[in-house]
Amino acid sequence: MDALTLLREAEAAGLSVEIQGDKLIVEGPRAAEPIVHRLAEHKRVILRALQPDWASDARKVIAQFDDPDLRSDLLSRYEETAAQLEHDQGNERAKAEMLAFGELLAEILRRGIDVKTATR
Repeated sequence: MDALTLLREAEAAGLSVEIQGDKLIVEGPRAAEPIVHRLAEHKRVILRALQPDWASDARKVIAQFDDPDLRSDLLSRYEETAAQLEHDQGNERAKAEMLAFGELLAEILRRGIDVKTATR
């Protein structure tokens, strides 16, 4: 089963689906219970589909910029920030990457980089 198809079915049936740690939290009408069971059957796939990949998203943002020096600098800053947040401040890797992603966006804004004109 394709996770996105199942999630779309759940949404169409009035269900809300979110993750909390390794659990799926599903709320909605009792009439949608068969879909809830299908979500439970495919829990691992659903969790992977809903789990953000901050490092991959950071690379996608950085790849939008034409200047190779800027891309290199932003990628280095992202990776250094994530490592510092993980190792020096004791955050789990996923949280460190999430926080580093926020720092990356803040750095782009601080520099006044026009993200609207970034081309791919």
